[in-house]
This record gives sequence, structure tokens and C-alpha cells, in this order.
Amino acid sequence: SPIKPSTAALGQAGGKVSITSYKPKELHLSANATTEAVLLLNDHWSPHWQVSVNGQPAELLRCNFVMRGVHLPPGQHDIVFRFQPPNMWLYVSLASLLGGFGLLGFITVDGRKKQTNNTNS
Repeated sequence: SPIKPSTAALGQAGGKVSITSYKPKELHLSANATTEAVLLLNDHWSPHWQVSVNGQPAELLRCNFVMRGVHLPPGQHDIVFRFQPPNMWLYVSLASLLGGFGLLGFITVDGRKKQTNNTNS
């Protein structure tokens, strides 16, 4: 259901927010909403971001086409935004495997070159 405009939308302050922890893929905020509000984070929106409010999963809102947001009822809240692309473990495993094969190939080729140079001398 659509969120009804609150008094904060009419020009009054909707509360205070502070950043408690900032990492590239995880952001922790503390907010005190004086009225029902949408916390707008002026940061790039992606469907791979997840948000929780007070430890409970919440709906990630796409605001102004490019920003992230989350609905907050009145009160004190701990908000966590986490970037979790799907199958991240698969990408990391694949990159590690390819790196291992590349290293093995380099060692094998380098060893053969040294062996060939020793027999030609």
C-alpha cells in the first residue's frame, strides 16, 4: 500500500539519522523518526542491496529513480544496508580456480623452459 505523506513531507523535520558504521558493502545507521517517514539514502540504488530495520528484513525502496530508501515508523531504529549480489560465492570460487590454473600453467611452462635450456647447454 502507498505510504501516506506525513508532517515531515510538509517541511517539518522527520527526525535525526547518524552513520554508525560505513563499509563499501555495508552501511549501519541509527535513526530517530519523530513521525512515519521514508529514510532516503543518497547513494546508488541496485536490486542487490538489502535492508533491515531493527534486525528485521525491510522493503528496499527505489527513490527518485537512483537512490535507496526504507520506510520507518516513528521511533528509534537501527538500519543496516547490505550489498549482496546473487551467487557471490560462485564468482569468488571461479576466480580462485582460474587463478590457480593460471599459476599452475605458468609454473609448468617455466619449468619446461628451464629444463630445455639445461639440456641445450
